Amino acid sequence: MLLDYYCTDHDIVCCRACIPKDHRKCENVLSLEHASKDVKQSALFTDVMQDINQLIKTLNNLQDNRESNLQRLSKAKSVITKEISEVKSRLLKQIDDVERDIQTELSSLQRKHETEINMQKEEITKVLNSLKTNQNEMDFLKDQGSNNQLFYALHQYVSIIKSAEVNVQKMVSSSHEIDIAFDAKKDIRIDLFGQLSKTVKPCQVQYKPKKFQQAQIMTEKIKRIVKFEKDTEVKLKGLCSLNDLAITVDNKLLLINWASFIPKLYVYRDCKDYETEIIISSQPNGVVVLHGTDRAVVTLPYEQSIQFINTANMTKDDKVKVSFTCYNITAGRDRIYVGGTEGTIKVLDTNGTILKLIKQGFGNMYFLNIEMATASVCGPCFAENKTLQATKFCSDCEERLCSSCTESHDRFKAFKSHNVIDLSSVGYKIPISVTKSCNIHTELLLDYCCTDH
Repeated sequence: MLLDYYCTDHDIVCCRACIPKDHRKCENVLSLEHASKDVKQSALFTDVMQDINQLIKTLNNLQDNRESNLQRLSKAKSVITKEISEVKSRLLKQIDDVERDIQTELSSLQRKHETEINMQKEEITKVLNSLKTNQNEMDFLKDQGSNNQLFYALHQYVSIIKSAEVNVQKMVSSSHEIDIAFDAKKDIRIDLFGQLSKTVKPCQVQYKPKKFQQAQIMTEKIKRIVKFEKDTEVKLKGLCSLNDLAITVDNKLLLINWASFIPKLYVYRDCKDYETEIIISSQPNGVVVLHGTDRAVVTLPYEQSIQFINTANMTKDDKVKVSFTCYNITAGRDRIYVGGTEGTIKVLDTNGTILKLIKQGFGNMYFLNIEMATASVCGPCFAENKTLQATKFCSDCEERLCSSCTESHDRFKAFKSHNVIDLSSVGYKIPISVTKSCNIHTELLLDYCCTDH
């Protein structure tokens, strides 16, 4: 059968036969024609198209990233091949240099020993010739000379022979058989030639599904405060006029002493025990601890300045000029809000740089909280650390809305009956008395929230 119906309870398209079988208890089964009316202008169509566009964009970026990686690998291969050739050339040059050095050493060694051996040969020849001469003389005297001449000659040759024996003995002992050889290494290894390495890091292209991002927002049941009980009583030391207080991330209590003759910031450990005090340059008024940091800020009205405090070691840091009489102070995630005379609020970053000025009426602001400081800022956007100007106010949601958030607000079925008005008609001081009762049972308070509707 044709799919002609849509069940909003199950968010599924079905046929006529499915209704009595699977959707008997469902109250919101619509005809497909009715359900699909104005679908081209629906939030679902917008979300699906945005999801498709995001996927296409991510895949295109990933494709470009992969192609870029291939090109880098190809380029790296060419560069490394050239580097290897250069290393090879340097190695061959080193081999040629080693060969030349060995050849030079061989020639020098050969000449040295040739010279020594030739000198020995000359000495041998000299002694040998002398002995041969003596031998010839003895043969001649034996054949032609008298016995007296031979006898006399023999006694002379005895001393000559002894001297020759000494020379021969000396020459024999000083002579060595010298050979030169080359010990070639059988296994030649080049360990310092170089080696390849690779680096792997996460892809620069990231993708986080929109539904996954939305899933991070979880609704929690709000616990009501039933009563207050006294816990700890702090005994104040030297503090005569408590004007403001704040608590640091390590649970230290900061107390402002509003007294011109004792301009001090008192510090209590574990919010109960006196630890130290910081002397301020002039009479302080307000104090705030910057979220998630070891820093606090104190207002100095008479100096038109704010004083930064290092809460880790409880010392004074920079003093920043805000150029107006500032009384109270509060802070958001990464912004500081300073309130003072003539309804003035100045917005600073966490380093003390003035970013913008907000006017909230004309009276002096002795008390300031984050809601008051951001009264003209869109609430949903501010929760995402954006500072877009609010143009509308929903008294049912108690929320300030920019133009984009107003359009999103109007698209939801559950918000159709909400009272949304121009923020300019309300003013910056948002009324606290807003709708808290059920639209159907007006005598009952709102206790539950349906996330489906």
